Amino acid sequence: MESRFLCFRLGSWHTNHRKRLVKAPKLHFYDAGLACHLLGLRTAQQVATHPLRGAIFESWVASEVMKRHLHQGLEAAACPYREVAGLEVDLVLQEPDRIRLVEIKSGQTLEGSWLKPLLAAKEALEARSIGQAIDPFLVYGGDQPQVRSGVQVLP
Repeated sequence: MESRFLCFRLGSWHTNHRKRLVKAPKLHFYDAGLACHLLGLRTAQQVATHPLRGAIFESWVASEVMKRHLHQGLEAAACPYREVAGLEVDLVLQEPDRIRLVEIKSGQTLEGSWLKPLLAAKEALEARSIGQAIDPFLVYGGDQPQVRSGVQVLP
């Protein structure tokens, strides 16, 4: 499926091999419509109430990031950040001068708890003195862009 560009795996992000991180890859589909079809979802109303709505939305956002990188001829440098202790951020985008942390939520109403993993991961990375700027972003299913607690919130 990967060789046919139907899905892709994102390996874990880590800079320290001794840090206790979960290193299992995450699988995403390039086409959210195909993922929905395989789940038996045929209408937008079914997707809106399906228990996997969040995973479908996350896969869609991850695929858009990957497609953007591939169309620009860049290496797809996106991966999830997961610690054994439970801290998880959906995407880490490594760039030469900065790291972008991206949390993805399908909900339409912004919740303060969505910012906690981003802020905790930013604090953990800053404590390691990696020498790069760290920019946290939250992509959600709402329609209002804003900034909350230093996190850029994108609809």
